[in-house]
Amino acid sequence: MKFQKFMFFITLLIFSFVSGVFAQESVDQIIKKCENAVINEPQNADAYYKLGCAYSDAGRHEDAISALRNAVALKPDFVEAHYKLGLEYKRLFMPVEAVKEFKQVVKLNPDHLKAHYNLGMIYGWAGIAKGAVKHFKEVVRIDPKCESGHFNLGVAYGILRMHKKAIEAYKNAISLKPDDAEAHYGLGYEYNQIGDREAALKEVEVLKKLNKEMAVKLYKIIQNKKKGE
Repeated sequence: MKFQKFMFFITLLIFSFVSGVFAQESVDQIIKKCENAVINEPQNADAYYKLGCAYSDAGRHEDAISALRNAVALKPDFVEAHYKLGLEYKRLFMPVEAVKEFKQVVKLNPDHLKAHYNLGMIYGWAGIAKGAVKHFKEVVRIDPKCESGHFNLGVAYGILRMHKKAIEAYKNAISLKPDDAEAHYGLGYEYNQIGDREAALKEVEVLKKLNKEMAVKLYKIIQNKKKGE
């Protein structure tokens, strides 16, 4: 019995290795095919786009950027090529370049949710809360059921000390995902900021069931505010 289990384990290892080899060959073959396509059709933006996507899948992000830049140079209104290029810049921690591409995307397609979302995240990371608010508002306009869009909008409003708007955004997030501990924490924090201690403490009670550490942290913040009054 032990021998059978051992042989089954060895078979799994061999299968995994062989599958990995074939998968790598497949990626390499796709890249080669795409490279040949741009050689044969150097003015074909779609060919460069597909090559950029293939490079990205292989983890060759600098090569992907080069190919995608060729795609948008040949076809300036190529929305998905601009978006993919923005993602590649983002992966390589090049926020200025990423923002430029995502902005071009929303200029060409104002309802491109993912581009707005990425712009909101980049502005948020950079501490540019007004920019984050602008784009997360667009996210929830395009998709009112995007819970993370409402949550991030609440965070951005909170940074701007627009506490009532932050409360509204967190409530919207919670209506879509009632067990989101971070949204309940944010809501309690914002209630505390406007002096509604009772509502803040209600969020502490909710957090006790969802995340005890967050509940303790929020309660301490509420108590410290009370001492400072």
